[in-house]
Parts: sequence; C-alpha cells; structure tokens
Amino acid sequence: MAKIAIKPNESMKDALKRFKKMCNNEGIISQLRRSAYYEKPSEKRRRAESTRLKNIRKFERLRQGKPLKTRLKRPRRFGPPRREAPRTES
Repeated sequence: MAKIAIKPNESMKDALKRFKKMCNNEGIISQLRRSAYYEKPSEKRRRAESTRLKNIRKFERLRQGKPLKTRLKRPRRFGPPRREAPRTES
C-alpha cells in the first residue's frame, strides 16, 4: 500500500503527483489493470515468458556494450502546427 505524508506548505497537486508516481513505481496501477479482467493461465504464462525473454535480450545488449533502445518522439497529430522561427532575409 502506497502512503505519503503531506509536507508542510506542499500543495495537494504536488502531493497527488508524488502519490501517483509512487503507485506507478510499485506497479499498483499495472496490477490493477491486469486484474480488472480474467486472464487465462495460458495467457499469464505467455505474458511471463515474453517479459522474461525481453529482459534476457535487454541484458544481452547491455553486456555487448550496445545502447538500449530509446523511444523517439512522435510528431504531434492534433493541434496547431509548431511555429518555426521567422526567417530573416539577408
């Protein structure tokens, strides 16, 4: 169970942010989402096997000195286009 003590002069927004981060780090949210629906034992084994293999590949890459894969930022789909700096003619 995640518990936080609210510090003096700390806003509720900051305290909630710390609480959410703690829940995420402890895996409470992912556990809750997994247990929301019934998961067949074969699906549990398949998920556990895939995470095991993923960890093996990750540590193999680290052992060989290759950098870990990082996510690239996707371009924004919605909203106004990003503004570019104004061009100056010279």
